[in-house]
Amino acid sequence: MIAPLSPLGGWLADHYDRPKLLGITVVFTGVCILVTAATSSYTVVLWMAVAQGVCSAQGSGASSAL
Repeated sequence: MIAPLSPLGGWLADHYDRPKLLGITVVFTGVCILVTAATSSYTVVLWMAVAQGVCSAQGSGASSAL
């Protein structure tokens, strides 16, 4: 999931403030981890895993953008 979304993260980092974008990514990933730890629903765990993958891709693209 990281490969197709990383360029989008790089583009967002170029057009917006990179530290804010990375901060939002870290906060959203933390929220996903907390929700995953607090739930017992398999469906919620799957959606949080998808959300964490998207955040990881965005953060990766933003941090490696030139």
